[in-house]
Amino acid sequence: MSNQLIDPKPMIIITVFVAQEDAGLNHNALVNLPQSCSAFHHCRKMASPFRSIILVALASVLGLGFYDFLTNFENNQCEMTYMYQLPEYLEVPLGDELKGSYPRYKLYLYGEGNFKLSGIPVLFIPGNAGSYKQVRSLASVAIKKAEKKNFHFNYFALDFNEELGALFGGYVDSQTEFASACIEQILLLYKDASHPPNSVVLVGHSMGGMVARALFTLPNFDKSRVHTVITQATPHQLPVVALDLNLAAFYDRVNSFWRQEHNLSLSHVTVLSTGGGFRDTHVRNDLSNMIGLHDVEKQVSTSTMSLPGGWVSTDHLCHVWCKQLVLSTKRALFDMVDPKSKQIAVNTLFRIRTFYHHFIHNPGSNKVKFTFDAKVALDENVQWEVRKKPYWRMNRKSLEKKRYSVLTMPFFDKEQFAAVAISNIPNVAWIGTCQLQVKQTACTEMENISPGANLLPPQAANRKVHPKRSLHGINYNFQVVHLSVEELRTSTHIVTVLPQSTSKVEVAAELYNITERHLDYNITGILDFFRNFPSSVMAEGVLIERTAPNAIFYNITLNGLEIPLQAHTVHVECVKCSDAATAANAGTVAKMHVPWGSGNTFKFIPIGKNGSIDVKLLSGMPANFPYKAQLHLYLAPTCVYRVTIDTAFKQLYGQFGLSAFDELKELSSQSCLMQSEKERAGSYPFYQRHQQCQSGGDT
Repeated sequence: MSNQLIDPKPMIIITVFVAQEDAGLNHNALVNLPQSCSAFHHCRKMASPFRSIILVALASVLGLGFYDFLTNFENNQCEMTYMYQLPEYLEVPLGDELKGSYPRYKLYLYGEGNFKLSGIPVLFIPGNAGSYKQVRSLASVAIKKAEKKNFHFNYFALDFNEELGALFGGYVDSQTEFASACIEQILLLYKDASHPPNSVVLVGHSMGGMVARALFTLPNFDKSRVHTVITQATPHQLPVVALDLNLAAFYDRVNSFWRQEHNLSLSHVTVLSTGGGFRDTHVRNDLSNMIGLHDVEKQVSTSTMSLPGGWVSTDHLCHVWCKQLVLSTKRALFDMVDPKSKQIAVNTLFRIRTFYHHFIHNPGSNKVKFTFDAKVALDENVQWEVRKKPYWRMNRKSLEKKRYSVLTMPFFDKEQFAAVAISNIPNVAWIGTCQLQVKQTACTEMENISPGANLLPPQAANRKVHPKRSLHGINYNFQVVHLSVEELRTSTHIVTVLPQSTSKVEVAAELYNITERHLDYNITGILDFFRNFPSSVMAEGVLIERTAPNAIFYNITLNGLEIPLQAHTVHVECVKCSDAATAANAGTVAKMHVPWGSGNTFKFIPIGKNGSIDVKLLSGMPANFPYKAQLHLYLAPTCVYRVTIDTAFKQLYGQFGLSAFDELKELSSQSCLMQSEKERAGSYPFYQRHQQCQSGGDT
């Protein structure tokens, strides 16, 4: 190649930056530079302003991102819990030996005038800089709820002197040993009880949840002493920030043990783990789940955003007092009590199903019900009302007598149709399908599909929704029932059971064509967003120009929404309403359904009002995951809406901040683990001195 074809000027900047980056300069390489840049210091002057501009721009973007990450979330919708009497904390005597080994720590028993030790022991373990007094919300609600029961709970709490366990692994090691000793002390207090317990329920907030799991790694710990563990906003997967080698080693030891023993020595342990969603800027949801750390059939990992009857995002400290979460936790524990032993049931499947009912899938019943009647007999004396249109709705203050409201299936192309029904009927068999026989005027029984229902906001409405595919069964909330084409063809009617009631009955049902209601929308990828900037920010995508009259449900699959580095807003604009005098709780519920990571979010929009819902992810889609994120719209049937989507520019920066923060956490954790392994191998000169410091006791 001819030298005339080579332009050395583009190479100059590269050479200079490499030289600066390596902190070493090859002067011979610069001898033949053009006269316009023959001196290195002149090139450096040219590069410095450009580099400064880039650094300032990046710092601004990251700064705005972190600001959005820390501030841009919904207002706190948690209700406050209150004490019904004066809270008291009674210090439990531990003996001179235990007190001498752990002089900084204490054990307390919570009470409100009554400290009778004859109930079910629960031990609260506080987290980083946490207080033993954080037990009062759970304990006070338990005392109030037990007034009409023949059993009660005793709440104990550990006092770790508000140590910073999230920053130093030495703290959590000593906390774990102290907690183990306290469990034995607690059980000794019940030696004279009529129903003495054999185990203690553990509730750990933040790092307290890791201490609870670390107990099982102690060689002298009796694992049968604990079979139920509840963790709140606990970073199970990784430490939030791994600044300490001991903390990294602690996580490595605990998580490795749980991965190896989950079906062996831990097979009796059930774990509930809840994350706070977008409001918890300390512990993100992907850190709080137990996926990969325990058997999927013995653990429930979820977010308070998806909590049935709750639907709130909680900040890190709010987790211990948020009323919606406290009530769900207490209902689950009360439902787990064995009526004979007056203690938590030992049946592992029973406990995990109870957690699942209260925290994942509640079909609308307050009591846990594990079995449902597959077939329900229909009373021939009850009025059979066949609806002539493919939709119907009812909103009455009361019903004088029981009746059956019926939608007729089309005779052709059944696979193209779906149905949705929304109601506030407190019945475990409120909807089903049936096949009308020849010469019959009404079905004599129906197949019960009520167990597939899910609760919908707002909580006061007590609404239940049951979307079903091809007339029957596939629930798009992924509590699913798959039916063959032959089974679908046997159904001729959808039956809604309307019971006699002195309270308000609200029902809406619709039969619709899925090709018109199940839509797809392609979300702009991150590369296309920057490639088309700034037009990508200004553009508005139309999801639905006008919703169909009397429409109840739309399902929009969001193709391409796969990583946290995406942020959009869906706007639901009310065009018109034909009947504004609908029930006070009527309106639209927008649900951002993320089938991985428990990242569902809900937004209730009152009737006749405009509203919006954020479309963003807490964690990325796993590789080869079969389902995509979806937007579910449950509409007020008396209104027509226009639905659009646009890029949330500021929140996009916030998602960048979230991703950057997660990367820093993971890198710090990996670095600490690598350095810890080197120290164990004796690669560093200070290894022996470090070991001596460790053997000298707590620092």
